[in-house]
Amino acid sequence: SVLAHFPTVSDVSNDLRVAFARLEEGIYDLVTPRIYFFNGGFNASILLADSVLGIGLDRFLGPQCPYYDQLGVPHYLARWMYAERIAPQALTSWLSVEYPLPPDRATVLDHMLADGKVRYCVAHALRHLPDTTVQAFSKAQLEWLHEHERAIWLYLSDRKLLYERNPLIVNQLTKPGPFTSAFGQDSPGQVASWIGYRIVEAYMDRNPDLSLGDLLRTLDPQEILSGARYKP
Repeated sequence: SVLAHFPTVSDVSNDLRVAFARLEEGIYDLVTPRIYFFNGGFNASILLADSVLGIGLDRFLGPQCPYYDQLGVPHYLARWMYAERIAPQALTSWLSVEYPLPPDRATVLDHMLADGKVRYCVAHALRHLPDTTVQAFSKAQLEWLHEHERAIWLYLSDRKLLYERNPLIVNQLTKPGPFTSAFGQDSPGQVASWIGYRIVEAYMDRNPDLSLGDLLRTLDPQEILSGARYKP
């Protein structure tokens, strides 16, 4: 199935080559990994080691792949398991490991801005791809997010959820899911992470001379939040 679906990986390789070249322009100490493709028996989409990025092609056979249903992969995950998603997912995994969230950073704000920084860099590196593919939100989900952006932000700030450390709440707001329970079943998962991306976007718009490397190394979420002057 892998060989039938991927007779060549040239398109994926080209997306990654272009993306890492763009990242190198803004991150002077970026380690560009050696890239390997493998069949992992559905066990891993991305494997990371010292200067090595491994991509499990069996995890990108398309949402209609019958194996995913047989394995019980949730639909909200399977819908993004197609070839064009390889580069965004690979870059997200690589940057998240290269610039990890410090262990003492555990609030909702910490997680949403860490994810937002990575999302911003990936969007920059893969700006030739559609937003839906890069962000892993459908067109309808992105429309929902833009329509409810102010309401989401007010909910998070008014209820003082930005500084919540309860792992259950952090995960509900920032991790993948079929929807975000606080906002109903019409919402996508990870709404707080998307708000984090929007805050980072505002911050970079106000600091055009800041490099991507400087952004990734800025550890104080409060500095980003204050500097963004985010007002949806």
